[in-house]
Amino acid sequence: MLNDSEELNLAAKLILREEYFDHPSTLHGIGHTYRVMTHSLILGNIMQLERETKLALCGAFIHDMARKHDGKCFQHGQWASENKFPRFFPLFKSLGIVEENQEEIGKAVTWHSLPDEIDTDNPFRNTVALLKDADALDRIRLGEGDLKVEMLRFPETVGLVEYAKRLYYESVDGKQMVFTDYLALASIILKQT
Repeated sequence: MLNDSEELNLAAKLILREEYFDHPSTLHGIGHTYRVMTHSLILGNIMQLERETKLALCGAFIHDMARKHDGKCFQHGQWASENKFPRFFPLFKSLGIVEENQEEIGKAVTWHSLPDEIDTDNPFRNTVALLKDADALDRIRLGEGDLKVEMLRFPETVGLVEYAKRLYYESVDGKQMVFTDYLALASIILKQT
């Protein structure tokens, strides 16, 4: 499990900029990405998946950067894996990611935008499912009925739905937030729930 100092080290290095996104957007941009990163970290820690958490976190950082529009698109994950991952691999290496992790992060990013599920016996399944569930938790931004609890992959994710709603509503008040702000807010919310 990641400890507080490891989380702060990760958060200090994972800084998003508008120019990283092919289609800058409020729907799939910086705020959404930071929330998905936060959800990846929280869910992975709850499930005690230290290795997969770090991989899913890196995947979350780039998962929507290659979008061309805000509509339904099954290819943007693959585009991000192919075009954004190489750009940010040096950053990920500074977080302890090694060459052997590239394929797993790439699969998670590619699969996050696909409607199908990866096989349960696939060795990358936990990382893929972790990123997909973290992304799904932020569907609240699309409307109260858009987050389908029955589609979540882990029972632990279901227990985070109310927290995810609060994180969204308390982070969209117009102020600029960085990853450390999201983590701090998530910590407060989780202590209150």
